[in-house]
Amino acid sequence: AALHFQKTGEDIHTEFAIAALERNEIASPLTRLDLDARLTNLYRIARNDLAEGGTNTLFLAVGFLKWKRTPEDTRSYRAPLLLIPVKLTRKSVLSQFHLRHHEDDVRFNATLIQLLKKDFDRDISQFETDLPQDESGVDVPLVLEQMRRAVRDIPGFEVIDEIALSTFSFSKYLMWKDLVDRTEHLEENRVVRHLIRDPDKPFTSETTTPIPAPQDIDRHYVPAQLMHPLAADSSQLAAIMAAAEGHDFVLIGPPGTGKSQTISNMIAQCLANGKTVLFVAEKTAALDVVYRRLCQNGLGDVCLELHSHSAERSKFYAQLQKSWQSSGKTETGDWIKVNDRLKIRRDELNDYVAALHAVDSSGWTVFRGMGVAVRYRDLEAPLLDWDHSVQIDAQKLEALQNLIDEIALTFRASTPHPALQSITKTNWSASWENDLLRTVDSVIPSVSALQAPLQNFVSGIGLEVSDDYSLEMYNRLHILAGTLQEAAREKLRIIFDKDFSSLLEQAGKLKKEITAFQIAQSAINATYEPESISRIPLDELDFQWRQANASFWPMSFFARRKVRKLLQSYAASGAADPEKDLPQIRLMQKYLTNITNNPLANRTAHWNGLQTDVGELTSFLQRAHRVRDTIVEFDQATNSQNTVLSRLAPIIIDAATEHPLLTAAQALLASNDQFIQSCTGFREIAGGNLFAKEESLLIGSTLATLEAIKANRTELKRWVAWSAIKEQACHNGLGVFVEALEAQQLQPEELRKIFEVSYARWWLPQAIDRSDTLRQFQRFKHEDTIEDFRRLDQLARTESATQVRSQVAHDLPKPEQVPRKSELGLLRHQMGLKRPSKAIREVISGMPETFARLAPCLLMSPLSIAQYLPPEQALFDVVIFDEASQITTWDAIGAIARGKEVVIVGDSRQLPPTSFFDRGTDDEPDDEDMEELESI
Repeated sequence: AALHFQKTGEDIHTEFAIAALERNEIASPLTRLDLDARLTNLYRIARNDLAEGGTNTLFLAVGFLKWKRTPEDTRSYRAPLLLIPVKLTRKSVLSQFHLRHHEDDVRFNATLIQLLKKDFDRDISQFETDLPQDESGVDVPLVLEQMRRAVRDIPGFEVIDEIALSTFSFSKYLMWKDLVDRTEHLEENRVVRHLIRDPDKPFTSETTTPIPAPQDIDRHYVPAQLMHPLAADSSQLAAIMAAAEGHDFVLIGPPGTGKSQTISNMIAQCLANGKTVLFVAEKTAALDVVYRRLCQNGLGDVCLELHSHSAERSKFYAQLQKSWQSSGKTETGDWIKVNDRLKIRRDELNDYVAALHAVDSSGWTVFRGMGVAVRYRDLEAPLLDWDHSVQIDAQKLEALQNLIDEIALTFRASTPHPALQSITKTNWSASWENDLLRTVDSVIPSVSALQAPLQNFVSGIGLEVSDDYSLEMYNRLHILAGTLQEAAREKLRIIFDKDFSSLLEQAGKLKKEITAFQIAQSAINATYEPESISRIPLDELDFQWRQANASFWPMSFFARRKVRKLLQSYAASGAADPEKDLPQIRLMQKYLTNITNNPLANRTAHWNGLQTDVGELTSFLQRAHRVRDTIVEFDQATNSQNTVLSRLAPIIIDAATEHPLLTAAQALLASNDQFIQSCTGFREIAGGNLFAKEESLLIGSTLATLEAIKANRTELKRWVAWSAIKEQACHNGLGVFVEALEAQQLQPEELRKIFEVSYARWWLPQAIDRSDTLRQFQRFKHEDTIEDFRRLDQLARTESATQVRSQVAHDLPKPEQVPRKSELGLLRHQMGLKRPSKAIREVISGMPETFARLAPCLLMSPLSIAQYLPPEQALFDVVIFDEASQITTWDAIGAIARGKEVVIVGDSRQLPPTSFFDRGTDDEPDDEDMEELESI
């Protein structure tokens, strides 16, 4: 190469490189193997940077500044000057790489400008905005020459004419520059203003309405107000409407909870409400997910994607052109009809849900009650027999639950003992316990004293004598003894008559006949004795009286006088009147005959014919019946085959008051009176009955109970406590649980759960009956309503995208109708160029009035915001962040300040972005520096 230069004066390396360029090839001093390895490495790094950070970091560096920190420094640094954005492509793994222009602007190394200005007092800021141009674009030789002039007097600085392909990242600088340029506008955003002025105080929203609650969505919004093309639940809808209504908030959701889907719906809703939206995501993948969903639902035309790596001019202009050419105005008739029907179905379903979850005065809901009933459907639980009019409020239910807990606790602490069942007192005291034990001692002799009289009486009535008898048998013997004593007071032979059972009925007939006789007797003026009435020739007198009435006067006069005179002869007093007396006398004769022939006539000492005291006679017969019934029942119960009746007959028939059996009965009654008196004293002290079950032996069981009470005196206090809780339980309708516990049908550990099940089964039918919605519920109708709701909801979501496009229709004139020098005219001119000359930032800056109408929604990264949006860009109505845990606070501030409100979406448990590989500054840390948070 040196020899060639000496002979021709030309650099062979330069000639080779130029010849390669003419063939669209780039020469490299590296070997092929080394070159392929480095290119592959660069390709992978650049591609990963695009995917992860959305930033193109691959540049052709033209010219380098070789510099030192100090003249004495032995180490030199190299900084690139001009940076040409490029991209490496290849068709397959085995194909060669192709280097292409990225269509972004050539830039000067902005960080070098700041370094020279800060550390070396050299201002080359003109390169930041205006690079020298020639007919081919940037005048590279002139840039390098001007750079040499700027640093020629700085020791250790040298400009080198070299070109290198490598990755460079200037994202932090661009975002820092954006903050510097917009410093005076940052506080226009209320969140940024709060962070600057009052970072140590809680943030207070300036909105007057609260953030919608998920449970209130259906009450506050009709379906036509909700424009979400993707499915959303109530919590997602609450976030969507909060954003649309101007709230600043953080939306937290773990992976898989639909954050990206919610963001897509949020953007659609905000656009439908006439808001401009800036969607910000650090990673390309997060942005692509949202953008793809918006495109799939027909909203891609109104959303402009300006993530750094995808923001090529051609794509940028193509998206604007597509938005300009689209027309979003549509008819709303079908939309309204669908949503009206959807509202009807939604309200029907909500009514059912509301009825299920309506809180009763007790604090229960039907949903809870059904859950308990279904969960424990196979569990045996006592039935509550409370009246349906009983009102149970939350306080009452809590009191019942506490009482149930106390029942279980007290039962566990008490030792169940059958002998203590007779003690029901609820207030224990030491003096009461002493009184009880003294009473027990006094009852024992009266129990023992029953045995001898009882055996004597049993022997007297002809039954087999035993040492003890059941309480049931004793009661029968006691009743029989009392009956026998009653029977001895009067002769009751009549009970042995065959027709005795009909005599009470005859007494009733007798009373009617006597009463009828007395009524007939009172209907006439004359008085006739009963003996005379039966002797009156009634038929003869009646015949003569009729003949006299049929005769002519004066024969009739004399005939009547004769009959009257004859009738008067039977009257004891008063004037006889045949016309009036004869019919009544006929009735009296009839009644008198019936009375005389009554089966009761002369059967008892209480019979006195017409003068019989029927009331006394009836009482006698009733007493006789009681005696007979008692004897018969006893005979049947003991199967004595009339043995007892035969032993009692002498006393009953003859009223033998001195009979030995009557004496034995009286002795038994006297012993019983003493026993009852003692038991009454026990009941007054203990509160309960001393007697055991009917089948228990009277003397043995009673004595055993009394002895057991004495033996268990240490348990008395706990037993009284159990009696008190039992009484309280019964008073509150919980006696069935006490009975189940004492019968060992329930365990105290399960009592709370069992009560809840019983309450659910009692309360649930009433609660359902009180609700028309629940009472009339039919599963097949409900399922049909659900299916219809789903169909209408899907139809409404499909139509919502059309409605959103209609709401954001820009109403701009067509491209051929705009003036050439207007904003849209300049845009049309750039669209017509094969290679548009204006950069993206210039276009946006040059369309302050119409850009937001063409692109009401921008999807960008924090870097692309700083790179493409001019400082004077109008504030967006809402800024939405996704994967906020991956965006540091200092990177996000610039994007937050671009909007009036901010919605920050992310997962607080996701790891924050790492700063391990970030290059730090030379500044020493300040103790007064505020602690930085890991992410927004």
